[in-house]
Amino acid sequence: MIAGSKTSSPAKVAATPAAYRASEAYATFPRRYQSGSAVDLLLVGSAGALERYPAAKGQLQQPVTIAAQVGPYTHVVNAGDWNGDGYQDVLVRTLSEKIYLWRGTRTGELANAVSMGFGRNIRAITSIGDSNGDGHPDLAVITRAGNLWLYYGDGKFGRASRKLISGGWQDHSWLRGPGDFNGDGRPDLISLVGDHLLLHKGIKGGFATRVTLASGWSDISSITSVGDFDGDHRADVIARTKDGRLVLYKGNGRATVTRSTTLAGSFAGTRFAV
Repeated sequence: MIAGSKTSSPAKVAATPAAYRASEAYATFPRRYQSGSAVDLLLVGSAGALERYPAAKGQLQQPVTIAAQVGPYTHVVNAGDWNGDGYQDVLVRTLSEKIYLWRGTRTGELANAVSMGFGRNIRAITSIGDSNGDGHPDLAVITRAGNLWLYYGDGKFGRASRKLISGGWQDHSWLRGPGDFNGDGRPDLISLVGDHLLLHKGIKGGFATRVTLASGWSDISSITSVGDFDGDHRADVIARTKDGRLVLYKGNGRATVTRSTTLAGSFAGTRFAV
């Protein structure tokens, strides 16, 4: 059973020719699910499979299915290396409001689900990286009441604690963690209000007053970030248009998105793992 009070483990999809070498423990960015890939974009396909698209020189390569069915989950999240074993993990949230950790492994497959002990009253969730300096990946969460929280990872399989950052997030959608978007060494957040894409710069204990990254985003259906997509050592944003195209918006490392590039292929019916 995939949704509801129970969760299934991701089905094993294909044999892996060689073991994947572990990366740096607790790394969140770049999003990478196979050692050797510069970065991976995770998409939920139209049939519900979770697919990893490796990127090379700013172009997406052929996808690899890493979980057979994640369509019914309300949220699918790039977690970073949550438990410190060198392999990046995936979080899923069920219709019964429980979050499970699917651990990355040396085979490239995702290991058995582990309950993380929380998940209720969440409207939006994203992996942000290490926001409190303890060396472990964390989550940013908007509750149904419109409050922004930081959930601090325990470096194992759950949450160490949480901190209320502020209220007033009722109108914010597309909560995303792009990593360090402005080059100050702290993880940032991106959100959307109306058709304005907003940057919330990470500061000690929370986030600075929001600034507008871009406006006129009414033709965009969603965004994600995998960190540095094109290899220039600056975090980028990937958008999906309403007609199924993926567009790369290049970050310049100074809290600004510059030119855009349409990526090859059609991605209608997909959704991002965030």
